[in-house]
Amino acid sequence: MVRHGRLSKGCQTCRKRKIKCDQGRPGCSQCIQGEWECPGYGDAIDRAFQNQSVEDFSKSQRTKQSKSSTKATTTVAWGKMLIPRGSSGSSNGSSFATSDSGTPSPHPKLSPVLNLPVKDRSISLFLSSHVLRDSAAVRGYFEYLSDFSIERRNNDLLYTCISAAALAAYANTVQSSPLLQDARLHLGHALRLVNAALASKDATKDTTVISIMLLSNFETLTCQNQKSLMDCDNHLNGAATIIKLRGREQLRSRLGLQLFLQMCWNILLNCLQRSIRPPSYIVDLRVDAAQYADIEDPAWKLNNVVLKLVEFRASVKEKSLSERNEVIAEALEIDEDFLSVASNMPTEYKPAVFLSKGNAELAYEKYYHVYSDIWMANVWNNLRTCRLLLHEEINKQIENDSSRSTTFAEAKQHEHSMQALHQMTFDICATVPQYSGYLPVLTGGKGSVEPPAAAGIYFLLWPLFNAGKLAGSDCQRAWIINRLRYIGKAAGIHQAFHLADVLEKEKKIEAWAAWKIGNE
Repeated sequence: MVRHGRLSKGCQTCRKRKIKCDQGRPGCSQCIQGEWECPGYGDAIDRAFQNQSVEDFSKSQRTKQSKSSTKATTTVAWGKMLIPRGSSGSSNGSSFATSDSGTPSPHPKLSPVLNLPVKDRSISLFLSSHVLRDSAAVRGYFEYLSDFSIERRNNDLLYTCISAAALAAYANTVQSSPLLQDARLHLGHALRLVNAALASKDATKDTTVISIMLLSNFETLTCQNQKSLMDCDNHLNGAATIIKLRGREQLRSRLGLQLFLQMCWNILLNCLQRSIRPPSYIVDLRVDAAQYADIEDPAWKLNNVVLKLVEFRASVKEKSLSERNEVIAEALEIDEDFLSVASNMPTEYKPAVFLSKGNAELAYEKYYHVYSDIWMANVWNNLRTCRLLLHEEINKQIENDSSRSTTFAEAKQHEHSMQALHQMTFDICATVPQYSGYLPVLTGGKGSVEPPAAAGIYFLLWPLFNAGKLAGSDCQRAWIINRLRYIGKAAGIHQAFHLADVLEKEKKIEAWAAWKIGNE
């Protein structure tokens, strides 16, 4: 697509932050003052010509069709893609048709008007649906891919890795085995390129870290069993090693900080799952990152407390913290820190709460939340999941000691923790409608909140899985399993299927117990 109108000549950092750039040399004064590494001013040509996105194609075709046909359609949206209600589900229909029951169909089909070559079409879909839009805030979740410029396309390693992930996402979306086979062929080539990069001077480059993260994303998309989970974590382990080698210097650039924050959360999450301590270099680098990150951001404040939770769970597992009263006291202290983060959330982070009058299958107990941004829902769900882990441990401590009777204070604490578990699982379930993109069905199309792209589903899997493990009833667990399978089909993220199976069969995830992070 050719851009029209005047292009800003400022550096990318100033454009993202929407501030005036003085285009100084060797770097602009805004970047120098903020201690950012100025990216320069050489990407104007890249921005003048960009691949047309799925949205662009759909919009242009809708304009043409509206001139030649007066047929009315009611639509439900997933991300940016419109879905005609009542579609037959044939290959000529648009993606995510809605069934007669009002539930968006989990059998999406892309419109044939999207006549790009398959690889370009899949990349357009991936970039428009599976990554966040970049903004002034540094969030750290593939948002840097939303501007996939010509320069990056010319990097064979990165282009092959994003092609593998994009083809996998596209194959799952249109349910095409030949496309998935093509994605796996790209994966094999990507693995060879990554190994070559790791053995060269390119080992610590941004593109190498991004490429390995995309390999992990591929495993999430195509997950079939516990081996896929282990492969996913092994890729992240490799990326973490490179983050260590890159050291403090990586934090000076916006992209370097984004990559570090993404890896930092992935590592903390894996440590929580396994009750192991975080690598010391991650803790040290995070202290250094505070010079460049927005430490007032709710996600940063939340992760300060998550670090305490990681250390606490490791201490309990190692039995360096074992006396019941001490474990409960420390858990309650950390829970107070989480409650403090929650009570000090900015007003715009707080959800609107609704009761649905419609399909009870879509909203558990007909109760759902609406957030102004899906990232805000992610911050809340991470906080809720951490509190689930804390109160699970508190109850375990109270219930498992049969050597003595439970005191009145302990019985009261047990009741309080049960109430907290119930509320946290309830609230996580309440975020599912917005993550899954069917708020318009529940609201009758009212409200201005834009449905999320599939990128939001990556955020939902861990909280929803933990809510399923600690569900207060068989009915709630069954609802969560059902929703995991729905979003697995609708978003094409097959890890959701495996997590649903684990919950249904009450299995353990052995891959989590086997994985370790290189500490030093």
